Amino acid sequence: MSELDDNAPGVSRRTVTKAMAWAVPAIALAAPAPASAASPCTPVISFGGTSCKCPGSSTGVDFGYILQFCVTLANQCALPPGGLVATITNIVNNSGKPVVPVTPGVSYPIHVPVTIAPNCGGAAILFDSESSASSLVITYSIGGGPAQTAYVDAPPTCASSCTGPA
Repeated sequence: MSELDDNAPGVSRRTVTKAMAWAVPAIALAAPAPASAASPCTPVISFGGTSCKCPGSSTGVDFGYILQFCVTLANQCALPPGGLVATITNIVNNSGKPVVPVTPGVSYPIHVPVTIAPNCGGAAILFDSESSASSLVITYSIGGGPAQTAYVDAPPTCASSCTGPA
């Protein structure tokens, strides 16, 4: 009896080949699904409508930013009972310069409630820096989880003055 004999006892090569043909596509399709499924419900950091950048010394604050942090979930997502809080522990601009809160009573860490888009739960805070770079690097965590980093484009230039939140 030959190893190639299809009538040999046991599982035939043809049966194994058919099983493999069905298994490989199923494995290939299963791998990306968890990443895709989780992405709409991952909190995203952005800046709210009261945010602006104060370049140079043209607005009364040298290299300042007024930042309203929005940490949002897509509208098809739900917050857990009791909600979620994002904790911002540090900000630097893309020039590597620190971005420091100067609003009285505000310092790191800054706690921002996570909301469902398009709502924004953060208050506007005045920050100072050594340059008005085009993007900010924000270090934060969600709900006490591990530290993460977000790269966010700086908000538009302030219209007339950068005196801070009203």
